[in-house]
Amino acid sequence: VCPGQEVWLRDRCVSPEAGRDLVSSAKKALKSFDVDAAMPALERALQTGPHPHDVLVELYTQLGIAHAYLGEEDKALAAFERLLLISPGHLLSYTLSPKATFLFERARRERANKEQPQISLSWPQDVREDEPIPLTIEVIHNPDSVLAGITLFARTVSENHKSPLRLGGVRLSPGQPRQELALPAANLGARGSMQLFGRVHDAEGNEVLLWFNEERPREIPLGYEAPIPWYRKWWVWATIGGVVATGTGVTVYALGVEPPDFVGGTFAVE
Repeated sequence: VCPGQEVWLRDRCVSPEAGRDLVSSAKKALKSFDVDAAMPALERALQTGPHPHDVLVELYTQLGIAHAYLGEEDKALAAFERLLLISPGHLLSYTLSPKATFLFERARRERANKEQPQISLSWPQDVREDEPIPLTIEVIHNPDSVLAGITLFARTVSENHKSPLRLGGVRLSPGQPRQELALPAANLGARGSMQLFGRVHDAEGNEVLLWFNEERPREIPLGYEAPIPWYRKWWVWATIGGVVATGTGVTVYALGVEPPDFVGGTFAVE
């Protein structure tokens, strides 16, 4: 787990603040239509990454607006196209200049007919807490090969505890859309679950897709088989069965002996 406010991107912990500050300063400048101040900050932000998802979304939003204000339609459309690729439901404020909103709507119409990045994670229905959890990662759609890898976060949860997050990176190869891997056994010793979420990044390490998140993860129920009590184990009943059988044999033998015709005894007549 990364310290403080840092986030895990591709293969290391990165502070999102450097890029976040640059994008924030550019956004502030664009509100005053100061494109000359905004563009250098946005260009530096492009070189500062990799960025977490929310910073990357804001970066391409402001980049598209800045190019639109400069009359650079192709660059503005390219920025908005990238924005809608990583955040399909994104909208611009209606208070912005029509220079930006008209181009954004055009990009949105064009993007609506194209495939969106999509990834699927699946696992068997019956998963035991004392066995590894097999996972299947499948890339459904990967436009522009934007999906290059995924960092998975997992933690075990039971009635008694909640473990720290464990993470592992998986590279998504264009020639291998389906991959198999396994999470270590939870070994909770009781019924519980595994919580799972992921962050998908591009070749530069920027987060381009979120597969659930820490606040709302996917839940994998883990089956638990309690140890067999001593009185239900086979050897206990085998021993008891032997004793019962012996007792039964003695009883049958006792009942099988016929009584004599005469019973011995003495009596006196007075």
